[in-house]
Amino acid sequence: MHLISMLYLCKSSPTLFPVVRCSISSGRFCTLGLSTPPLNADCPTGGIIHVQEGILALSPISAQDVKQRSDEWHELRHHRLTASSFSTALGFWGINRRVELWEEKVGLREPFAGNPATEWGSTQEAFAMETYQKLTGNVVQSLGFKIYNEGDDVQEWLGASPDGLIDEGASGIYEKGGVLEVKCPHNKGRPELCVPWTAVPYYYMPQAQGLMEILDRDWLDLYVWTLNGSTVFRVVRDADYWALLYGVLSDFWWANVVPAKQSLLLQKNVNVTIFRPVGVHRKPVNVINSSKCGKSVEHRCEKERKQEIGRRTLSGPDICGHHVHQFVHYVVACNCTKGLFAMRAVTKPSAQIESLVSL
Repeated sequence: MHLISMLYLCKSSPTLFPVVRCSISSGRFCTLGLSTPPLNADCPTGGIIHVQEGILALSPISAQDVKQRSDEWHELRHHRLTASSFSTALGFWGINRRVELWEEKVGLREPFAGNPATEWGSTQEAFAMETYQKLTGNVVQSLGFKIYNEGDDVQEWLGASPDGLIDEGASGIYEKGGVLEVKCPHNKGRPELCVPWTAVPYYYMPQAQGLMEILDRDWLDLYVWTLNGSTVFRVVRDADYWALLYGVLSDFWWANVVPAKQSLLLQKNVNVTIFRPVGVHRKPVNVINSSKCGKSVEHRCEKERKQEIGRRTLSGPDICGHHVHQFVHYVVACNCTKGLFAMRAVTKPSAQIESLVSL
């Protein structure tokens, strides 16, 4: 079902798709979609809950100020589709993973609690961010959670938790600041054997583009840290890629998640499997192709305190013949044991290196 049709159904059939808005006295609004509270109740965080028409407020805490991995942060994520789950919602990992995500958002499965790979990433993230700042000279600021177009009931079902924000001073030719996303590969339990990536895996592109769109930033540095070196990829925001992405994510949310959650609100034991995704959406093939076939348009090289050594522009059709988003990146060789840092600037279309500048 299309997004517009689903929205019309929600508004024109309140007995089937009830939506409630409440506010917390002296607090702010943040979204907890598709929950129906008592008309007047004590708020566990203080204040009185008042029911209005619309969406349920969670707490008086600003989403941007919540601490990542706190209870408030998990609650904000649970009722939204977040950037880290975009590739799963798109079907990049197959129908089983897509159904599991649907079950989580509907409330039929406990949210993902982590595994050895995510635990490794969490424990190494602080050191990785420190290394990134030393290499690039960029100052990284923290942000808890960002709701997409907060206040817009049609779009605030999307959210993101960036590893960091980079201010406009590091943007160069871009008008807006950037986002930092840190990856610490676990290498299937052997992180000591992992080496820096030479390209951005296609399944991270939906997350990268989603972060830039939700946070309204022009570029993203994807920093891949390993025990044997690290890589910084510069990804540039692409409106056309996001438009393709958003259409598939909207179908998943409004045609699969929303009606199932609403049905369970009306009748706890109702069978909602009729709303379960039954296959991979037809459009992810286009998204996957766009994610795999990158073409570089320019690159900026940095060494220590952002010493600029040149700029280059590449043009021509991409190697796969598909519409693609644009991205550029740095490759950073890091000798962590000796504290020595060197950088190589690499511009690459897809899997083949176009040029290599050694510093």
